[in-house]
Amino acid sequence: MNCSLYSREFRWIAILTLSLLISSPSLANTTYDFLRIDPSPRGAALAGNSIALLAGDLNAITIHPAGLAFLDDQRASVSYANHPLDVSGGQLSYGFPTDYGYAAFALNYLSYGSFDRRQNLDDEVNGTFTPTDILLVGGFGRQVVEDVGVGVSLKFIRSEIDTYSSTAIAADISAHWDTRFRMIQLAAGISNLGTQLESYGDTAEDLPTEAHIGFAKYLEHLPLELSLTAHYGLDQQFWGALAGEFMVSELLMLRAGYTTLGPDYHVGGSQDAIAGVSAGIGISYMDLKLDYALYSQGALGEVHRLGVTYLF
Repeated sequence: MNCSLYSREFRWIAILTLSLLISSPSLANTTYDFLRIDPSPRGAALAGNSIALLAGDLNAITIHPAGLAFLDDQRASVSYANHPLDVSGGQLSYGFPTDYGYAAFALNYLSYGSFDRRQNLDDEVNGTFTPTDILLVGGFGRQVVEDVGVGVSLKFIRSEIDTYSSTAIAADISAHWDTRFRMIQLAAGISNLGTQLESYGDTAEDLPTEAHIGFAKYLEHLPLELSLTAHYGLDQQFWGALAGEFMVSELLMLRAGYTTLGPDYHVGGSQDAIAGVSAGIGISYMDLKLDYALYSQGALGEVHRLGVTYLF
């Protein structure tokens, strides 16, 4: 989050995208930038928001609710993320089948660490505060015909900085098609389409609304599924992602990805080359799934995510 405490002007930076061919993300003046972050360890390991890989994934609720349409069991998931600079977050999700489709709910939070409270820069410290973003989301997915799912999710967003707060509502709409032709999956959707209810200042800020298009293919002679995803923001900015998931066995999955947002973390150091690279593992045993992901922000550090999913 990019904010100035002393001027009391709070803005989030969003880097939005549509094509892997145009891969120079730039800064945009939107708010609730945390909505762009994929909160699940599996998704983060796959370069983040790789929607064509999210069929049957409970955590699709935050970005691609059509993925819920391919679930048919009751499950719950909890995850935790450790970011650089004392930033941390997590998500709690729960989903269940109904007579009409699949329903799910999630609570997502992001904490930015402790800040000293001062009236002016040179004044004495008068306590501390912790800026926090909170997301409540409910989603529903349904297969309208065989192998074609659609979904929608509704979001309530709240952001707090000391005694100030901001709220908004938004929606995600998406579709997913398991073509079964050469094991190809196609996905598309729009996320964070909404408006502020309460802003920090007198002027309402835009939400990081994005359109997404995804393609995934499972290789015929290798237990590897590859994915390409393109993201486009309403500010006409672009970013893309390449990801792969390799099945070592029914118990173990290996994951890796790269996002074109990586150059935003370049500072001219030796770690610039790995900025935007992600990797992770998934372990399944009976009804329990354990996922871990690491995402590099170059010289700024790494984001570590750990999650557990239980199938009832």
